[in-house]
Amino acid sequence: MWASGIESIEFQVQQIVPIQFLKALLPDPASLGPRTVGNTCIGCMITGVKDGKEKTV
Repeated sequence: MWASGIESIEFQVQQIVPIQFLKALLPDPASLGPRTVGNTCIGCMITGVKDGKEKTV
């Protein structure tokens, strides 16, 4: 089952909210401006298992 990002999930015996975890982990988007020039794409590639098959989003 895939979490929506705002629903709490269990990760290493702790309850976390994925979107809050990413917010704490990633830099503040406003701080990226001075370090980026031209066309830039910043994102996450997530790999997991769904219905017994590996999936990347």
